[in-house]
Amino acid sequence: MPARLNLLGTMVFERQDGVVVDAGAVPTVKALDLLRLLVGARGWTCADHYVGQLWPAADTGRGRGSLRTAMAQLRKVLGPEVLSRSGDLIALGEVGSDVGRLRELSEQADHAWHSGQCLEVVTLVREAMETCGGDLVVSGSSCDAVYELRDELRGLRHRMLLDGAAAAARLGWMRESLEMAHLADGLGRTEASARALMVAHSGLGETRLAIDTFERLREQLADDYGVQPSPRSRALYLQVVTAGEQQRCTPAEHHADLVEEVARVIRFLGAGPAASGIVWLLGEPGSGRGTVARQAARLAESAFGRTSAAVEVLPEIVDVDALEAQRLRREAREDQCVLVVPIRSEINDAVRGGDVVVEVGRLGRVEFRALLSQLLQDRAAPPLEARLWTTSGGLAGRLCRTVRRLVQDGELAWTPDGVDVAVRGATRRLTRRQRVGTGVRAMFAPVLVDLGGFLSSAESALLPVLAA
Repeated sequence: MPARLNLLGTMVFERQDGVVVDAGAVPTVKALDLLRLLVGARGWTCADHYVGQLWPAADTGRGRGSLRTAMAQLRKVLGPEVLSRSGDLIALGEVGSDVGRLRELSEQADHAWHSGQCLEVVTLVREAMETCGGDLVVSGSSCDAVYELRDELRGLRHRMLLDGAAAAARLGWMRESLEMAHLADGLGRTEASARALMVAHSGLGETRLAIDTFERLREQLADDYGVQPSPRSRALYLQVVTAGEQQRCTPAEHHADLVEEVARVIRFLGAGPAASGIVWLLGEPGSGRGTVARQAARLAESAFGRTSAAVEVLPEIVDVDALEAQRLRREAREDQCVLVVPIRSEINDAVRGGDVVVEVGRLGRVEFRALLSQLLQDRAAPPLEARLWTTSGGLAGRLCRTVRRLVQDGELAWTPDGVDVAVRGATRRLTRRQRVGTGVRAMFAPVLVDLGGFLSSAESALLPVLAA
């Protein structure tokens, strides 16, 4: 039987002959720290590395002597099999440890989560909590590396519990999801753990507790850092409190530099001698020229102050001839207003006259990515970004309409790589009213598809179903 060493929660060493030894019987803290570091190391490590961590103030000779003494103490109390040495390299011997098992389970759970194997995730997290459920025992250690190892292992457990809570929610096991979320929140009170609690409470129909959790998070962040919860957390909160209401999508801003330019032109024309004029916004279908016109008109009146000329945005038109252009100029002069006219076709010189023509072109990749992030309130997964870049052709208006349609049809969900097209399966049988996002009013952009920042489409769909 191989030797076993437990350092998480309890300190026990079981020798190959079956004799159980209290690892706390190691006579010195330095020797015990060496044992902890050997367990935390991933294979062979140079002896000088341990000397530097455990005896940083000692010279080389004295430090190596202290290391040999600590190794001898470990072998005497725990047996010769606890250590292996090859020249200047040291490693833990043929000993199984709960630290190594925790890391192994964490890697397996991470792979299962990314593969969508929710039942496997829950099973692995259960095992980890049963066999590796405590913190690394530090026992008065003064070694920084030991505390760093403790924090690393605590972080592994925290992440596993969050994944376990998400997987249990996807399976519909909301009580188990709540239990894991509580354990994660106990290890580290973060926004992610608060969102996990909100999801579980909401899935159990405990809306008040979900809202209380959000309010505690808001107070904590305001007191500690003077900030509000992230868009992800606010999105989840809105989905909880607006379940069953129809989603209302509003257009996101784009072409910010162009909007400001058009607003300044409107201000210039309105303050001129004629106190009137026409601004033609030229762009192909889907370029978002109508949105630019409305945003520029609002900016001209709010940021630059009102002038004697009013601002009017006309509906988009396909083409205009010289007679129509003349009629619009006359109308602008008589009404003392600046007309902003989105138009699709090119404007020839006869029509142009003394008017201002501004072209609304395609977005560059950087501008496209910024607008997409604004629409999604988060980073888009690479496959979704590539798909939307292809389908929109860099046209801002087309991108906004496409994203809005995906949201309203429940096609998007949060994934570990960002917002992406929802994976069907368990959610395929849901009606459109029940799909993700339909119970959310967007705060600024149309997509509020996250049910915790770490949940995927299935658990995103569970909340409105269970709350119905």
